[in-house]
Amino acid sequence: MLFRSTLDPGGDKIYISNKWAPAQNLKVRQAIRTALDPKAMIQTLVQGNGEVNIAGIGPAWGDWTLPTAEREKFYPHDAAAAKAMLKDAGYENLPVDILYSTGSGQSFLLFAQMVESQLKAAGFAPKITTVDDAVAFDRKRKADFELHVFGGSYRPDPDGNLYATFKCGSSLNYSQACDRELDPLLEKQRTTVDPKERQKVVYDALRMINDRSLGFVQPYVGFSTDYWRNNLKNYYPHMYWGFGLKYMEAWLDK
Repeated sequence: MLFRSTLDPGGDKIYISNKWAPAQNLKVRQAIRTALDPKAMIQTLVQGNGEVNIAGIGPAWGDWTLPTAEREKFYPHDAAAAKAMLKDAGYENLPVDILYSTGSGQSFLLFAQMVESQLKAAGFAPKITTVDDAVAFDRKRKADFELHVFGGSYRPDPDGNLYATFKCGSSLNYSQACDRELDPLLEKQRTTVDPKERQKVVYDALRMINDRSLGFVQPYVGFSTDYWRNNLKNYYPHMYWGFGLKYMEAWLDK
């Protein structure tokens, strides 16, 4: 039996709906991010086997993500500072509903509970609402939620996790967040041929997305482990959604 353990290119997300009026205030979104403690999540949810993550392009993408120290700065985990941000935005004990779907499994429920606890300590009044998968999917498509804990899919090129997810009006922009200063960066990284120059544009986009807490917050990421038998030849785990393409050129050695 062969196996390979790698950082999950997806990761757990906290979607922040732009239809939720308080989230249209930058300070509220930043307060949510400031309240979170990704290192505690890593210890509790993945037994310490993970890394601090960011929305968009995480550490599984290697050089396409921001350096570790910079990623960690987005999560100061300061409850007092989060309360002050809320107060500046005109809110105290701000009610917030955290949507959780039953099909997501126990790990996501624990994630939702940690989010609830950390937000409560930072001046929010959170509660978890549990619905079935069909309801959750429908509400996600319509941005009919306040916060929604859900998994992250991924694509092999950074563009797949940037343009489709954060572009104004994109069908995969489930939070319906829209920042007209970000859109030109999303377009530019698509047309920049030189890898080093493109990397700079991607970094600028990631800094804007995470500083402004646009769309969702993605505080931590764990590891995924792939297993396959020795007689499965020409197979190797790849970083993209779905299994079909992974097996197109694989074959069994009897």
